[in-house]
Amino acid sequence: MTELLYRDVRNLEQLQAVLRERAEQMNVARQKLDEMTGLPNGYCGKVLAPHPPRNLGRVSMPLLLQALGLKLIAVDDHATLAVMAGRYGDRVESQARLGNAAKSGGVHESRAAKDQRRRALLAKERKKQLARNEKQRIQYAVRKALAAAAARDGYPTSGRAPQRSARGV
Repeated sequence: MTELLYRDVRNLEQLQAVLRERAEQMNVARQKLDEMTGLPNGYCGKVLAPHPPRNLGRVSMPLLLQALGLKLIAVDDHATLAVMAGRYGDRVESQARLGNAAKSGGVHESRAAKDQRRRALLAKERKKQLARNEKQRIQYAVRKALAAAAARDGYPTSGRAPQRSARGV
């Protein structure tokens, strides 16, 4: 079992250094970390390099933390809070954006949900357009059939049948 690891981390570079230290402590290869996390080959090597060309992200950070058996804990920093205390201004409630929720019942709509809603609207528009095109096609076929019937019955070929009088003559 590896020894316990406690480090003060205040920025991304320090977090990457702690992850690198833990990987060394566990004597695990970067390629094995790639396999364990499901990240692309060579990704962990880039993220854990001394001068990393890649940074941790929303996907890679939790995967690496899990693979290395670590978790992050936020702790009050009383010394920094004391220094920063004079910089905080009073909050103006009229400008607060709490409760400013999206359409879906107080929860922001995910990108996937937005994409799905957009695709549904596009499909509905395509269906309307197809209905219009189908209607136009049917109207054209009816006009063509009427013109053919009129020509067959000896009516003028203007495409319209002549009006008959009320007396039937």
